[in-house]
Amino acid sequence: MKVFVLICGLLFAAAVGYFVIDRLGRFLDRGGISPYWDEEEERLAVCEKKELLRSDSILYQEGCNNSNSKVV
Repeated sequence: MKVFVLICGLLFAAAVGYFVIDRLGRFLDRGGISPYWDEEEERLAVCEKKELLRSDSILYQEGCNNSNSKVV
């Protein structure tokens, strides 16, 4: 009886651990916690990063290098 309880506990711990690791993996695949606090800052940071990666040509996308940004 003790062995049955120990085996069930071990199987339960393995199932819960697998579920937790799976969820953590999906969370990290989506990018984890964003270091930016709002969408506009994040969009501008992405645009700046793309410009740095493609320094040989100018990259214009919607929202990038836009001087009509909101001023609070």
